[in-house]
Amino acid sequence: MDRYIDWEALQAVRLAVRVRVLIDTAPWDWLFTIVEPTYVELTLEFCLTFFLQTTISQWDKPRTISFRLGGMTHYLSISGFEVALGLYFEKFMDTPEFPTLYKHIHRSSELC
Repeated sequence: MDRYIDWEALQAVRLAVRVRVLIDTAPWDWLFTIVEPTYVELTLEFCLTFFLQTTISQWDKPRTISFRLGGMTHYLSISGFEVALGLYFEKFMDTPEFPTLYKHIHRSSELC
């Protein structure tokens, strides 16, 4: 059985735009293009168990993100997760500008 994202179902419940925004953000698009059986199982396990603590008192707080992968539970800070995904490099994150970077992120009112 092939697994895929049912865009019509997501559209029917008005979630298609939100899911598309999440997937189109690199490197998520790479994650969903892997079709090997082992990777599919790991991807499903990761996606089904991914948890982001929504109340965050400090940006680099350990255990803010948790997920299971390969039967093991993993905990990361947001910055650790960003480095693991390759979104940022530790050298960049050590700059004085990095802690205020989130202030320049703008959200669409349509997605809120």
